[in-house]
Amino acid sequence: MKKILSLLILLNLFFFSNTIYAQTVYLEQITVNGSAVSNCGTINFNSNSSVSLSLKLRITKSATTTIGTSASLKLYIKKNSSDTPKLINGIIVTNGSFTNNTSWEGTFGQTLSASDIEVSGSTFYAVYDAAVNPSCSYALIKNPSPTFNISPASQVVYCEGLSGYNFNCNNVYSSPGNLSYIWNVGNGWAYNDTGIAITGTFTTTSNNIWLRPVNYTNLPSNISVTPILDGVAQPTKTCSISRSGFAPTLTKINAGGNICAVGTSSTYFLSNLPSGCTVYYTSTNPAVATISSGTVSQVMVQSQAAGTFQIKATLGNACGQTFDIFSQFITVGAGSVAPILEGSGCYSNSFTPCVINNPSHGSGYVSAFLKLTSPTMESTNTYSDWEWENLSGRFAFSATHTSGNMAYGEIMNINFLNNIIPDQIAFRCRVRNSCGWSNWKNFIMTFSDGVPVVVTPPVTQPTEYYNISPNPASSVVNITLKNPSLVPPNASSLYVSVFTTSGTQVIPETWINSITSGSLYVGNLASLTGYLLKIKYGNTVETKYLMKN
Repeated sequence: MKKILSLLILLNLFFFSNTIYAQTVYLEQITVNGSAVSNCGTINFNSNSSVSLSLKLRITKSATTTIGTSASLKLYIKKNSSDTPKLINGIIVTNGSFTNNTSWEGTFGQTLSASDIEVSGSTFYAVYDAAVNPSCSYALIKNPSPTFNISPASQVVYCEGLSGYNFNCNNVYSSPGNLSYIWNVGNGWAYNDTGIAITGTFTTTSNNIWLRPVNYTNLPSNISVTPILDGVAQPTKTCSISRSGFAPTLTKINAGGNICAVGTSSTYFLSNLPSGCTVYYTSTNPAVATISSGTVSQVMVQSQAAGTFQIKATLGNACGQTFDIFSQFITVGAGSVAPILEGSGCYSNSFTPCVINNPSHGSGYVSAFLKLTSPTMESTNTYSDWEWENLSGRFAFSATHTSGNMAYGEIMNINFLNNIIPDQIAFRCRVRNSCGWSNWKNFIMTFSDGVPVVVTPPVTQPTEYYNISPNPASSVVNITLKNPSLVPPNASSLYVSVFTTSGTQVIPETWINSITSGSLYVGNLASLTGYLLKIKYGNTVETKYLMKN
């Protein structure tokens, strides 16, 4: 039973395929207004609004194929490749219409409208319901309608005496015929070459005019043109005229810096000001500082109280346009404000350390740059005005300018030593402006994947490092460190000498190849006499009073 059912399905599929694939439809022997068109060729409307076709439709099929009673043969126009086909006409062709049950044909007349097609890219073809494929397609083309535009379509007019502006009326499809152009320039324009003012309408045979404003401070009218082709007026085209923007962004207020003391004045300068501009200065915070005088190139500010403010300069041009520029924030009486790290969320006026937990880092380095910011920094600052100090060790600053545990610059990177991440590190920063250095700001970074390390504050170095004993001494004086854990920096040996209290040297400078201890024989010195023993290390000299027994 299953084998019989499968055979029936195969037979039905074969019959369906035969029914669909056995029919072929032809659209042929077309004439256009009496002129023959090659099969599957091009139907040219030229400039006609419609064309009359004579055409032959033909269908062939297998004699064994049976067509239903509702199969339609239809004519379509497709305006472009993405458009939905438009049904033009149709006819029912059933099985009984075929000669010898194999062919059918008919000659018909059909009118096609130019409004249904584009200048190029349209097609005309036939579709038979009982066939898979349509007939071949005929390309449909037509002459474009006269089309004109004006260029530019919009024009900005600058508030300065430029050479002028060109306006063109373009014949988009180069439509043939006698052409002239009626221009309407309204008011405010002059011929560019002569400077003679022109108003209203005038006619040219040239598609181009070159104009300039009579007065660049007054905005002239829009420009319109009406093309006349073979005596027929074409649609009017208009160029919109507008004023150009006024944004002298290169103009800056600079120099002067912060005002350190309340009650004093400072001068600030304006650079890159466009010619012909006026300037009006104001203070954004008159309670802190006021404008005492100003010119187009500089302004003097009088401080009134501690705080911050900006200088606002309103620039104006001859066309009445204005543009505001602002100085950086200027601080009066506060000096430098301690820096903060960008993105840390810490406030610089807080004396508590800024703690940053788990900043991004790799196996041996902090991958992100650290960047300082301070509201009182001036545009003239250099790298030396940003100072960093390593408090905890276990890392090193990576920067262009470093010296020991100090580093300088607005941006810094941190490298862990020996590729070992500590659980925390500590450093501090300060900044300097024209009023001096700010307070130090302390920072602590913690790393959850780090090795514990103790963060210690910076060690305060003593003013004196050494003791002498015995004192009084009879033969040998011993020189030892006051604190064995503190040795003088940047030194590796000692130089010891002895002088009388009047300044006469009695024991010449003696080298001791140690920085921690040494001894000096003084047995030849006069007894019951006081002397000055000098200990020199690096560029430092400690002086001790020695009594000889």
